[in-house]
Amino acid sequence: MARQLLEDGNEVQKLFLIDTACPTFAVSVPGALVDFLDSIELGMVNGDGTRTENKGQRITGDHFTLARQQLLRYKITKLPGERSPQTVLVLAKEGVDKQKKVPRPRVLPEEQRIMDWFLDDRTDDGSLGWDEVLGNVSVIRADGNHFSMMMLPMIKGWGIELAGQLLR
Repeated sequence: MARQLLEDGNEVQKLFLIDTACPTFAVSVPGALVDFLDSIELGMVNGDGTRTENKGQRITGDHFTLARQQLLRYKITKLPGERSPQTVLVLAKEGVDKQKKVPRPRVLPEEQRIMDWFLDDRTDDGSLGWDEVLGNVSVIRADGNHFSMMMLPMIKGWGIELAGQLLR
């Protein structure tokens, strides 16, 4: 979206990325990972502290299908213009695989990196390759995993930090 705005001559001052790896980090999300995510309990917590049951429900659906198709076709390059917008990347601290019942799928060696990033707790504070494309990227570490980070109570902590970035 930022690329399209810039190419049309618009100014983009800020860019916010929510728990997404740069295409230089991972080319696509493997189909086996999508199927695995639909087969396990993802540990999402509601605002009242109760756990959301998702097992047996397709949570990945069209969003993942479309994202996978787009990533396979996308060729990443630096943004046009003399300078990149101020970029903030919000990254979940936790991986989504907290269960021991369903074995992890086997994937191709080039897919292993994105699978590990999605499933394992995240200890790296890096920008997942976005700094190579966008320059200086600020990273906000968010409680929760890719799916739970947008729910209460998780968003309370990092939401305040994001609001501060919006005001800068």
